This record gives sequence, structure tokens and C-alpha cells, in this order.
Amino acid sequence: MPVYFLESVFLGNFILSYAALIFAAKVLNLKLSFAKNLFFSLVGAVMAEIYLAWPYFGIKILAFCVFFLSTYLLTKSPSSAGKLFLLTLASFFFLNGAYHALIFTGYYPEFFLLAALILAFIGEYAYKQYQRIVRLKKYGFSLEIVYSGKKVTVQSFLDTGNRLYDPQLGWPVVVVEYRAVKKILPVDFFQSKTIRRIPFRGVGRGQGFFWGFIPDELKIWQEGEVIRVKRAVVAITFQSLNSEFQALLSEEILKSA
Repeated sequence: MPVYFLESVFLGNFILSYAALIFAAKVLNLKLSFAKNLFFSLVGAVMAEIYLAWPYFGIKILAFCVFFLSTYLLTKSPSSAGKLFLLTLASFFFLNGAYHALIFTGYYPEFFLLAALILAFIGEYAYKQYQRIVRLKKYGFSLEIVYSGKKVTVQSFLDTGNRLYDPQLGWPVVVVEYRAVKKILPVDFFQSKTIRRIPFRGVGRGQGFFWGFIPDELKIWQEGEVIRVKRAVVAITFQSLNSEFQALLSEEILKSA
């Protein structure tokens, strides 16, 4: 008869809870952050330990209720919480059965499970990096902006949600960080009469506008191909877009080119 130590049971249940949650989230196509995964796994490990250690039926029911509540906190939806709860519980019991079968055969697989979890972390991180590289290759462009006799080249990204247009010209808009184009702007740019005013509606932020200008020349590069854009407006944002790109293109700009 194997001897169980509480710390071993807790570690095993934590790893099993994490693995069961990852599987259930993948099946249900739910995106959960690492912090949420960690929180849920800790709750699952504690509840499993309470379920095993306390003989009272009421305590066991309470553990299930707290477990379900934690799934609701993750999803904020009763239906999604119910699906996640049932699928995670089924996955957990399946993995737990295999886990205890190994223990009864004389193996103590906590460290193997921990190693597998670490490898899963590394694999998931590598896969996300690979997806990021593929996405940047597919939607990333080099953008050359010429204005007032000066030019600057920035990295841009195709934003399929960019529906901005100049209200007077009807031309599509490129959104560029101010710090990326600051060196090509005249000193009195914001007082000039040729400055454009591009309205926008932000999610949760109401309406606003960007200051913009019509570039003398706009070129887009990707994989050696050069696209010259004749009708486009460059809008300036004072917010940082991303560490990997400084401009957002629209599909209409590529179509018009």
C-alpha cells in the first residue's frame, strides 16, 4: 500500500489540474492567460486535497462548488463555465486515474509530470514565437514615407480592422507613431494650413481625431516587391503601437496600390 504525502498529493493535483485545464481550454477554444491558468490550477489542487482529506460529504460538495466558481471567474459566462467545469473535471479524473495507477505500480511520477509540464511550457512558447514570426512575414511591411524633402522608413503591420478615411478626400489612412516620423515633420507642422484632421472612433474611448498629412511619396516593401501608393493620408498617433512595428496599414491602401 503506497504512502501518500500531502505535498506530493498537492504537487500532483496541481500539475494534473493545469494539464486538464489546458486540454479543456483548447477543446472549447478559450484563451486563458498564464495567470488565470495558474490561479485555476492552484484552486483545483487545494480543492482536490480538501476532497481527499476531509471525510464529510458537505465539505466535498463545497469543494466542487468552489471549483465551479473558479471556472466562472475565468470565463464570466455561466454556459462557458459549465462546459469548462465538466470537461476539466472529466480530464482531471482521467489523468488522476492514470497517475494513481502509476503510483500503485511503484512509480512516483510527480517529477516526470513536472518535467513534462515544463517541456509543454517551452513548446507552447516556441509555437507562439513561430506563429508571431509567420504572422509578421505575412502581414509585416517596410514603409517609406517621403515628406518635405525628407524620408523615413518604418516597420508597418497590416491592420484588417483599420477603416480610417480622410473625410474630405476619401483616401485610406496609414496610422504612424509620432516618434517614427518626427524627424521628417517641419517645426511648424501642427500650425500649418495643410494639416489634415482624421476622425476616429475608439472602442470604449468615444470619438477623437488624428492629425495627418499627405505624403509626397509612399512606398511599401515586402519580400523584394515595391508598391507605390499614390492616394493615401498619413495619420499621426502619439501612442506606442508595438515594439515590432510603428505603423498600421489598411487593406484599402494595398488594394488602391
